[in-house]
Amino acid sequence: MAGCQGLVLLCALLWLIFVGDTTAAICSPTLGPAGFEECVNLYPSYSNRSQWATCLTDSYIRQKSKGRHACIDTRATYCWYQCMIETYEIGPGYPAPSPVYDDCACGSDSLRTTQRPSSMSTLPPWCFSPNGQECSWYKQCLEKRHPCEGTQSAYAVTYAEKFCNLYTDYARYLGQTGQNWTNAVRKCLQVALVTTLRPWVTISCEKIRQMAINSHSECYLAPYPGAPSICDLPATDWWKIFWTIKSGFLSSFVESLNGLFDVLKGCQRNVLDNLKDMVKFKFYIERENFKGQNRSTLEELNNLSEAVADAFAWKLGWSDSGIMWYAYYNFTTFNSTVPVEVLITAKGIYNLDSPKVSNFNFTAVIDRVVKAVHDGDLFFTNIGDKCEPIYVKQMRECVDFECKQTNQEVTSPPKKCNSPNQEVTSPPNKCKSSAFGLTNNIMHTILSFFIFLISIAVI
Repeated sequence: MAGCQGLVLLCALLWLIFVGDTTAAICSPTLGPAGFEECVNLYPSYSNRSQWATCLTDSYIRQKSKGRHACIDTRATYCWYQCMIETYEIGPGYPAPSPVYDDCACGSDSLRTTQRPSSMSTLPPWCFSPNGQECSWYKQCLEKRHPCEGTQSAYAVTYAEKFCNLYTDYARYLGQTGQNWTNAVRKCLQVALVTTLRPWVTISCEKIRQMAINSHSECYLAPYPGAPSICDLPATDWWKIFWTIKSGFLSSFVESLNGLFDVLKGCQRNVLDNLKDMVKFKFYIERENFKGQNRSTLEELNNLSEAVADAFAWKLGWSDSGIMWYAYYNFTTFNSTVPVEVLITAKGIYNLDSPKVSNFNFTAVIDRVVKAVHDGDLFFTNIGDKCEPIYVKQMRECVDFECKQTNQEVTSPPKKCNSPNQEVTSPPNKCKSSAFGLTNNIMHTILSFFIFLISIAVI
Protein backbone atom coordinates (compact mmCIF):
# COMPACT_ATOMS: atom_id res chain seq x y z
CA MET A 1 0.00 0.00 0.00
CA ALA A 2 3.03 2.32 -0.04
CA GLY A 3 2.06 3.59 -3.48
CA CYS A 4 -1.30 4.66 -2.08
CA GLN A 5 0.08 7.57 -0.07
CA GLY A 6 -0.28 9.98 -2.97
CA LEU A 7 -3.40 8.33 -4.37
CA VAL A 8 -5.52 7.79 -1.30
CA LEU A 9 -8.93 7.98 -2.95
CA LEU A 10 -7.98 5.98 -6.02
CA CYS A 11 -6.45 3.20 -3.94
CA ALA A 12 -9.41 3.26 -1.61
CA LEU A 13 -11.73 2.45 -4.48
CA LEU A 14 -9.43 -0.27 -5.80
CA TRP A 15 -9.19 -1.86 -2.36
CA LEU A 16 -12.93 -1.74 -1.92
CA ILE A 17 -13.59 -3.39 -5.27
CA PHE A 18 -11.20 -6.18 -4.40
CA VAL A 19 -12.79 -6.78 -1.02
CA GLY A 20 -16.28 -6.51 -2.48
CA ASP A 21 -15.54 -9.29 -4.94
CA THR A 22 -14.75 -11.62 -2.04
CA THR A 23 -18.14 -11.09 -0.36
CA ALA A 24 -21.55 -12.49 -1.08
CA ALA A 25 -22.71 -9.12 -2.35
CA ILE A 26 -23.04 -8.55 -6.06
CA CYS A 27 -22.03 -5.31 -7.74
CA SER A 28 -21.73 -6.06 -11.43
CA PRO A 29 -19.58 -3.50 -13.28
CA THR A 30 -22.23 -3.40 -16.01
CA LEU A 31 -25.51 -4.23 -14.22
CA GLY A 32 -25.08 -3.11 -10.60
CA PRO A 33 -27.64 -2.86 -9.13
CA ALA A 34 -27.31 0.63 -7.67
CA GLY A 35 -28.26 0.84 -4.01
CA PHE A 36 -27.13 -2.64 -3.00
CA GLU A 37 -25.11 -2.39 0.22
CA GLU A 38 -22.58 -4.66 1.93
CA CYS A 39 -20.73 -4.69 5.24
CA VAL A 40 -16.96 -4.96 4.57
CA ASN A 41 -13.78 -4.95 6.66
CA LEU A 42 -10.89 -3.13 4.97
CA TYR A 43 -8.21 -3.67 7.63
CA PRO A 44 -5.30 -2.71 7.60
CA SER A 45 -6.21 0.29 5.40
CA TYR A 46 -8.88 1.18 7.95
CA SER A 47 -9.10 0.29 11.60
CA ASN A 48 -10.16 -3.30 12.22
CA ARG A 49 -13.79 -2.29 12.10
CA SER A 50 -16.29 -3.11 9.37
CA GLN A 51 -17.98 -0.33 7.40
CA TRP A 52 -20.81 -0.04 4.94
CA ALA A 53 -20.19 0.06 1.19
CA THR A 54 -22.79 0.71 -1.52
CA CYS A 55 -22.90 -0.35 -5.16
CA LEU A 56 -23.27 2.89 -7.10
CA THR A 57 -22.80 4.25 -10.59
CA ASP A 58 -19.57 5.85 -11.66
CA SER A 59 -21.64 8.87 -12.71
CA TYR A 60 -23.02 9.32 -9.19
CA ILE A 61 -19.57 8.89 -7.59
CA ARG A 62 -18.06 11.53 -9.85
CA GLN A 63 -20.93 13.95 -9.23
CA LYS A 64 -20.98 13.38 -5.47
CA SER A 65 -17.22 13.93 -5.15
CA LYS A 66 -17.07 16.79 -7.68
CA GLY A 67 -14.76 14.67 -9.83
CA ARG A 68 -12.37 13.61 -7.05
CA HIS A 69 -13.48 9.95 -7.00
CA ALA A 70 -14.24 7.45 -9.77
CA CYS A 71 -14.47 3.71 -10.35
CA ILE A 72 -10.96 2.32 -10.74
CA ASP A 73 -12.12 0.29 -13.73
CA THR A 74 -12.66 2.97 -16.36
CA ARG A 75 -14.98 0.62 -18.26
CA ALA A 76 -17.25 0.03 -15.26
CA THR A 77 -20.67 1.61 -14.94
CA TYR A 78 -20.97 0.44 -11.32
CA CYS A 79 -18.54 -0.10 -8.44
CA TRP A 80 -18.44 -0.13 -4.65
CA TYR A 81 -18.24 3.15 -2.72
CA GLN A 82 -17.37 2.85 0.97
CA CYS A 83 -19.05 4.97 3.60
CA MET A 84 -15.93 6.67 4.98
CA ILE A 85 -15.01 8.09 1.57
CA GLU A 86 -18.53 8.99 0.49
CA THR A 87 -19.44 10.64 3.79
CA TYR A 88 -16.14 11.98 5.17
CA GLU A 89 -13.63 11.95 2.27
CA ILE A 90 -11.41 9.68 4.38
CA GLY A 91 -9.53 7.10 2.31
CA PRO A 92 -7.27 4.26 3.47
CA GLY A 93 -4.45 5.23 5.80
CA TYR A 94 -0.76 4.38 5.52
CA PRO A 95 1.12 3.33 7.53
CA ALA A 96 -1.49 3.91 10.28
CA PRO A 97 -5.02 2.78 9.36
CA SER A 98 -7.77 5.33 8.86
CA PRO A 99 -10.65 5.40 11.35
CA VAL A 100 -14.14 4.05 10.81
CA TYR A 101 -16.69 6.32 12.46
CA ASP A 102 -19.73 5.06 14.33
CA ASP A 103 -22.26 6.08 11.69
CA CYS A 104 -20.35 4.14 9.01
CA ALA A 105 -19.62 1.07 11.14
CA CYS A 106 -21.65 -2.08 10.56
CA GLY A 107 -22.08 -5.65 11.74
CA SER A 108 -20.65 -6.55 15.13
CA ASP A 109 -18.55 -3.36 15.04
CA SER A 110 -21.59 -1.11 14.99
CA LEU A 111 -22.92 0.48 18.18
CA ARG A 112 -26.45 0.06 16.88
CA THR A 113 -28.36 -2.62 15.05
CA THR A 114 -29.20 -1.65 11.48
CA GLN A 115 -32.41 -3.06 10.13
CA ARG A 116 -33.24 -2.42 6.52
CA PRO A 117 -36.26 -0.07 6.57
CA SER A 118 -39.35 -1.41 4.82
CA SER A 119 -39.37 1.76 2.72
CA MET A 120 -36.05 0.69 1.15
CA SER A 121 -37.65 -2.28 -0.61
CA THR A 122 -39.83 0.06 -2.68
CA LEU A 123 -37.00 2.29 -3.90
CA PRO A 124 -35.99 1.62 -7.52
CA PRO A 125 -32.25 1.54 -8.36
CA TRP A 126 -32.39 4.90 -10.15
CA CYS A 127 -33.06 6.58 -6.81
CA PHE A 128 -29.43 5.99 -5.86
CA SER A 129 -28.00 7.66 -8.96
CA PRO A 130 -30.32 10.52 -9.94
CA ASN A 131 -29.66 12.30 -13.20
CA GLY A 132 -31.45 15.50 -12.23
CA GLN A 133 -33.94 15.18 -15.08
CA GLU A 134 -36.56 13.35 -13.00
CA CYS A 135 -38.15 15.84 -10.65
CA SER A 136 -40.24 12.99 -9.24
CA TRP A 137 -37.07 11.82 -7.43
CA TYR A 138 -38.09 13.88 -4.42
CA LYS A 139 -41.48 12.21 -4.11
CA GLN A 140 -40.60 8.71 -5.34
CA CYS A 141 -37.27 8.38 -3.52
CA LEU A 142 -36.64 10.93 -0.75
CA GLU A 143 -40.21 11.19 0.52
CA LYS A 144 -40.74 7.41 0.41
CA ARG A 145 -37.59 6.81 2.47
CA HIS A 146 -38.27 9.69 4.88
CA PRO A 147 -41.95 10.75 4.95
CA CYS A 148 -41.84 14.39 5.97
CA GLU A 149 -44.86 15.89 4.22
CA GLY A 150 -47.25 17.38 6.72
CA THR A 151 -44.46 18.30 9.13
CA GLN A 152 -43.04 21.78 9.69
CA SER A 153 -39.83 20.60 8.05
CA ALA A 154 -41.43 19.30 4.85
CA TYR A 155 -39.12 19.65 1.85
CA ALA A 156 -39.50 17.00 -0.84
CA VAL A 157 -42.94 17.71 -2.26
CA THR A 158 -43.69 21.09 -0.73
CA TYR A 159 -40.63 22.77 -2.15
CA ALA A 160 -38.00 20.70 -3.96
CA GLU A 161 -40.12 19.06 -6.64
CA LYS A 162 -41.85 22.31 -7.52
CA PHE A 163 -38.51 24.11 -7.58
CA CYS A 164 -37.11 21.41 -9.89
CA ASN A 165 -40.10 21.66 -12.23
CA LEU A 166 -39.68 25.41 -12.57
CA TYR A 167 -36.32 24.74 -14.19
CA THR A 168 -37.91 22.14 -16.47
CA ASP A 169 -40.76 24.39 -17.55
CA TYR A 170 -38.76 27.52 -18.29
CA ALA A 171 -35.22 26.48 -19.17
CA ARG A 172 -35.99 27.02 -22.87
CA TYR A 173 -36.25 30.74 -22.23
CA LEU A 174 -32.65 30.89 -21.05
CA GLY A 175 -29.46 31.00 -23.07
CA GLN A 176 -27.32 27.90 -23.52
CA THR A 177 -25.21 28.73 -20.48
CA GLY A 178 -28.31 29.16 -18.38
CA GLN A 179 -29.74 25.85 -19.58
CA ASN A 180 -26.50 23.99 -18.87
CA TRP A 181 -26.34 25.55 -15.42
CA THR A 182 -29.92 24.63 -14.49
CA ASN A 183 -29.41 21.01 -15.58
CA ALA A 184 -26.20 20.73 -13.55
CA VAL A 185 -27.81 22.33 -10.49
CA ARG A 186 -30.85 20.04 -10.52
CA LYS A 187 -28.61 16.98 -10.53
CA CYS A 188 -26.31 18.41 -7.87
CA LEU A 189 -29.22 19.15 -5.52
CA GLN A 190 -30.55 15.59 -5.77
CA VAL A 191 -27.14 13.94 -5.43
CA ALA A 192 -26.51 15.97 -2.27
CA LEU A 193 -29.40 14.12 -0.56
CA VAL A 194 -28.78 10.57 -1.81
CA THR A 195 -26.84 9.57 1.30
CA THR A 196 -30.02 10.03 3.35
CA LEU A 197 -31.46 7.01 1.52
CA ARG A 198 -28.90 4.61 3.01
CA PRO A 199 -30.46 1.96 5.31
CA TRP A 200 -28.06 2.76 8.14
CA VAL A 201 -28.91 6.48 8.11
CA THR A 202 -31.26 7.75 10.80
CA ILE A 203 -32.13 11.39 10.21
CA SER A 204 -34.87 13.84 11.15
CA CYS A 205 -36.98 15.82 8.70
CA GLU A 206 -35.45 19.03 10.00
CA LYS A 207 -31.95 17.71 9.36
CA ILE A 208 -32.91 16.77 5.79
CA ARG A 209 -34.31 20.24 5.27
CA GLN A 210 -31.10 21.83 6.56
CA MET A 211 -28.95 19.54 4.39
CA ALA A 212 -31.00 20.53 1.37
CA ILE A 213 -30.82 24.25 2.11
CA ASN A 214 -27.08 24.09 2.76
CA SER A 215 -26.48 22.30 -0.55
CA HIS A 216 -27.91 25.12 -2.64
CA SER A 217 -25.05 27.58 -2.29
CA GLU A 218 -22.44 25.00 -3.29
CA CYS A 219 -24.56 23.66 -6.14
CA TYR A 220 -25.17 27.17 -7.49
CA LEU A 221 -21.50 28.12 -7.39
CA ALA A 222 -19.91 24.84 -8.49
CA PRO A 223 -22.42 22.14 -9.46
CA TYR A 224 -19.72 20.02 -11.10
CA PRO A 225 -16.23 20.59 -12.55
CA GLY A 226 -16.65 21.90 -16.06
CA ALA A 227 -20.29 22.93 -15.56
CA PRO A 228 -21.20 26.63 -15.55
CA SER A 229 -21.30 28.48 -12.24
CA ILE A 230 -24.01 30.93 -11.30
CA CYS A 231 -21.29 33.55 -11.78
CA ASP A 232 -21.16 32.64 -15.50
CA LEU A 233 -24.82 33.45 -16.14
CA PRO A 234 -25.74 36.61 -18.03
CA ALA A 235 -27.53 39.07 -15.75
CA THR A 236 -30.77 38.68 -17.72
CA ASP A 237 -30.76 34.89 -17.22
CA TRP A 238 -30.03 35.24 -13.53
CA TRP A 239 -32.90 37.66 -12.97
CA LYS A 240 -35.26 35.49 -15.04
CA ILE A 241 -34.46 32.54 -12.79
CA PHE A 242 -34.80 34.59 -9.62
CA TRP A 243 -38.13 36.28 -10.40
CA THR A 244 -39.67 33.11 -11.85
CA ILE A 245 -38.79 31.19 -8.70
CA LYS A 246 -40.08 34.08 -6.59
CA SER A 247 -43.43 34.12 -8.40
CA GLY A 248 -43.82 30.36 -8.03
CA PHE A 249 -43.49 30.57 -4.25
CA LEU A 250 -45.16 33.87 -3.48
CA SER A 251 -46.79 32.52 -0.31
CA SER A 252 -43.61 30.84 0.90
CA PHE A 253 -41.42 33.89 1.54
CA VAL A 254 -41.04 34.48 5.23
CA GLU A 255 -37.44 33.60 6.07
CA SER A 256 -34.22 35.13 4.81
CA LEU A 257 -33.71 35.28 1.02
CA ASN A 258 -30.72 37.58 1.12
CA GLY A 259 -28.30 34.66 1.43
CA LEU A 260 -28.85 34.14 -2.29
CA PHE A 261 -27.69 37.67 -2.95
CA ASP A 262 -24.72 37.08 -0.67
CA VAL A 263 -23.72 34.06 -2.75
CA LEU A 264 -23.72 36.19 -5.86
CA LYS A 265 -21.46 38.68 -4.08
CA GLY A 266 -18.77 36.01 -4.26
CA CYS A 267 -18.56 36.31 -8.04
CA GLN A 268 -15.81 38.24 -9.80
CA ARG A 269 -18.38 40.46 -11.48
CA ASN A 270 -21.34 42.03 -9.73
CA VAL A 271 -24.40 40.83 -11.63
CA LEU A 272 -26.66 42.47 -9.08
CA ASP A 273 -25.77 45.98 -10.16
CA ASN A 274 -27.58 45.38 -13.43
CA LEU A 275 -30.98 46.67 -12.27
CA LYS A 276 -32.48 47.16 -15.72
CA ASP A 277 -36.28 47.26 -15.50
CA MET A 278 -36.18 47.10 -11.70
CA VAL A 279 -36.32 49.61 -8.85
CA LYS A 280 -34.54 49.23 -5.52
CA PHE A 281 -35.81 50.99 -2.38
CA LYS A 282 -34.30 51.09 1.08
CA PHE A 283 -36.83 51.87 3.82
CA TYR A 284 -35.90 52.70 7.41
CA ILE A 285 -38.64 51.28 9.60
CA GLU A 286 -39.31 52.39 13.18
CA ARG A 287 -40.49 49.55 15.41
CA GLU A 288 -42.93 50.91 17.98
CA ASN A 289 -42.62 48.06 20.49
CA PHE A 290 -38.88 47.48 20.26
CA LYS A 291 -37.19 46.73 23.58
CA GLY A 292 -33.42 46.68 23.53
CA GLN A 293 -33.16 43.68 25.82
CA ASN A 294 -35.31 41.60 23.43
CA ARG A 295 -33.16 41.54 20.33
CA SER A 296 -34.75 40.00 17.27
CA THR A 297 -33.08 37.15 15.46
CA LEU A 298 -32.01 37.53 11.85
CA GLU A 299 -34.82 35.18 10.84
CA GLU A 300 -37.38 37.35 12.64
CA LEU A 301 -36.06 40.48 10.95
CA ASN A 302 -36.27 38.84 7.54
CA ASN A 303 -39.82 37.75 8.31
CA LEU A 304 -40.61 41.31 9.41
CA SER A 305 -39.11 42.69 6.19
CA GLU A 306 -41.30 40.45 4.06
CA ALA A 307 -44.39 41.38 6.08
CA VAL A 308 -43.56 45.09 5.75
CA ALA A 309 -43.24 44.80 1.96
CA ASP A 310 -46.54 42.91 1.80
CA ALA A 311 -48.15 45.78 3.72
CA PHE A 312 -46.66 48.32 1.28
CA ALA A 313 -47.98 46.27 -1.64
CA TRP A 314 -51.44 46.26 -0.09
CA LYS A 315 -51.38 49.97 0.67
CA LEU A 316 -49.93 51.05 -2.69
CA GLY A 317 -51.82 48.58 -4.89
CA TRP A 318 -48.76 46.83 -6.27
CA SER A 319 -50.49 43.54 -7.05
CA ASP A 320 -53.26 45.27 -8.99
CA SER A 321 -50.60 47.25 -10.87
CA GLY A 322 -48.77 44.12 -12.03
CA ILE A 323 -45.82 44.63 -9.71
CA MET A 324 -43.70 41.88 -8.16
CA TRP A 325 -41.66 42.59 -5.04
CA TYR A 326 -39.00 41.03 -2.91
CA ALA A 327 -37.89 42.28 0.52
CA TYR A 328 -35.09 41.34 2.87
CA TYR A 329 -33.08 42.57 5.83
CA ASN A 330 -29.47 43.43 4.98
CA PHE A 331 -27.79 44.81 8.09
CA THR A 332 -25.90 43.60 11.16
CA THR A 333 -27.12 46.01 13.86
CA PHE A 334 -30.23 45.10 15.82
CA ASN A 335 -32.13 48.13 17.15
CA SER A 336 -35.49 49.90 16.90
CA THR A 337 -34.81 51.12 13.35
CA VAL A 338 -34.80 48.32 10.77
CA PRO A 339 -33.47 48.89 7.24
CA VAL A 340 -35.76 46.98 4.87
CA GLU A 341 -34.59 46.61 1.28
CA VAL A 342 -37.30 46.15 -1.35
CA LEU A 343 -36.74 45.25 -5.00
CA ILE A 344 -39.61 45.59 -7.46
CA THR A 345 -40.19 44.78 -11.13
CA ALA A 346 -43.17 44.33 -13.42
CA LYS A 347 -44.66 40.89 -13.98
CA GLY A 348 -43.67 39.58 -17.39
CA ILE A 349 -40.38 41.44 -17.68
CA TYR A 350 -38.36 38.73 -15.96
CA ASN A 351 -41.05 36.36 -14.68
CA LEU A 352 -41.34 33.70 -17.41
CA ASP A 353 -44.69 32.58 -16.03
CA SER A 354 -46.39 35.90 -16.82
CA PRO A 355 -47.40 37.60 -20.10
CA LYS A 356 -44.89 39.99 -21.57
CA VAL A 357 -45.33 43.67 -20.73
CA SER A 358 -44.10 46.76 -22.49
CA ASN A 359 -43.80 50.41 -21.50
CA PHE A 360 -44.36 49.76 -17.82
CA ASN A 361 -44.49 53.10 -15.97
CA PHE A 362 -41.87 52.74 -13.24
CA THR A 363 -41.88 56.51 -12.71
CA ALA A 364 -45.50 56.42 -11.58
CA VAL A 365 -44.72 53.64 -9.12
CA ILE A 366 -41.75 55.56 -7.69
CA ASP A 367 -43.77 58.76 -7.40
CA ARG A 368 -46.52 57.00 -5.46
CA VAL A 369 -43.99 55.55 -2.99
CA VAL A 370 -42.34 58.95 -2.57
CA LYS A 371 -45.68 60.64 -1.87
CA ALA A 372 -46.73 57.97 0.66
CA VAL A 373 -43.47 58.38 2.59
CA HIS A 374 -43.52 62.19 2.34
CA ASP A 375 -47.10 62.31 3.65
CA GLY A 376 -46.41 59.88 6.49
CA ASP A 377 -48.96 57.38 5.18
CA LEU A 378 -46.89 54.24 5.70
CA PHE A 379 -47.83 53.39 9.27
CA PHE A 380 -49.23 49.94 10.05
CA THR A 381 -50.28 47.96 13.11
CA ASN A 382 -50.04 44.22 13.62
CA ILE A 383 -47.14 43.51 11.27
CA GLY A 384 -44.95 40.42 11.24
CA ASP A 385 -44.59 37.46 13.58
CA LYS A 386 -44.86 39.67 16.66
CA CYS A 387 -47.89 41.62 15.39
CA GLU A 388 -46.13 44.92 16.02
CA PRO A 389 -46.80 48.46 14.78
CA ILE A 390 -44.24 49.94 12.36
CA TYR A 391 -43.69 53.34 10.75
CA VAL A 392 -41.54 54.35 7.77
CA LYS A 393 -39.12 57.08 8.85
CA GLN A 394 -37.13 57.42 5.64
CA MET A 395 -36.86 56.03 2.12
CA ARG A 396 -34.03 55.96 -0.38
CA GLU A 397 -34.37 55.18 -4.07
CA CYS A 398 -31.15 53.34 -4.92
CA VAL A 399 -29.04 53.63 -8.07
CA ASP A 400 -27.10 50.41 -7.40
CA PHE A 401 -27.96 47.20 -5.59
CA GLU A 402 -25.87 48.02 -2.51
CA CYS A 403 -27.55 51.45 -2.38
CA LYS A 404 -24.22 53.25 -2.22
CA GLN A 405 -25.70 55.88 -4.53
CA THR A 406 -29.25 57.21 -4.46
CA ASN A 407 -31.54 59.07 -6.84
CA GLN A 408 -33.50 60.62 -4.00
CA GLU A 409 -34.12 60.42 -0.27
CA VAL A 410 -37.42 61.17 1.41
CA THR A 411 -38.04 61.64 5.13
CA SER A 412 -41.45 61.16 6.72
CA PRO A 413 -42.96 63.79 9.02
CA PRO A 414 -43.24 62.98 12.73
CA LYS A 415 -45.66 60.12 13.29
CA LYS A 416 -49.23 61.38 13.46
CA CYS A 417 -50.90 58.49 15.20
CA ASN A 418 -50.44 59.46 18.87
CA SER A 419 -54.03 60.57 19.07
CA PRO A 420 -56.54 57.82 19.89
CA ASN A 421 -58.75 59.30 17.17
CA GLN A 422 -56.07 58.91 14.51
CA GLU A 423 -57.14 56.36 11.91
CA VAL A 424 -54.56 53.60 11.40
CA THR A 425 -54.69 51.18 8.49
CA SER A 426 -53.22 47.70 8.26
CA PRO A 427 -53.54 45.01 5.62
CA PRO A 428 -56.00 42.23 6.48
CA ASN A 429 -54.71 38.87 7.70
CA LYS A 430 -51.07 39.96 7.78
CA CYS A 431 -50.48 39.45 11.49
CA LYS A 432 -48.72 36.09 11.45
CA SER A 433 -48.26 33.59 14.22
CA SER A 434 -44.75 32.30 14.78
CA ALA A 435 -45.81 28.92 13.39
CA PHE A 436 -46.51 30.52 10.02
CA GLY A 437 -42.87 31.29 9.45
CA LEU A 438 -41.77 27.77 10.31
CA THR A 439 -43.75 26.28 7.44
CA ASN A 440 -42.56 28.84 4.90
CA ASN A 441 -38.86 29.14 5.66
CA ILE A 442 -37.46 27.00 2.86
CA MET A 443 -37.96 29.13 -0.20
CA HIS A 444 -36.78 32.33 1.46
CA THR A 445 -33.59 30.63 2.62
CA ILE A 446 -32.82 29.11 -0.78
CA LEU A 447 -33.24 32.37 -2.60
CA SER A 448 -31.10 33.99 0.08
CA PHE A 449 -28.25 31.67 -0.86
CA PHE A 450 -28.99 32.38 -4.51
CA ILE A 451 -28.48 36.11 -3.98
CA PHE A 452 -25.52 35.67 -1.61
CA LEU A 453 -23.68 33.98 -4.49
CA ILE A 454 -23.58 37.22 -6.63
CA SER A 455 -23.21 40.19 -4.23
CA ILE A 456 -19.75 40.22 -2.39
CA ALA A 457 -18.74 42.85 -4.94
CA VAL A 458 -15.60 42.32 -6.98
CA ILE A 459 -12.98 40.30 -5.09
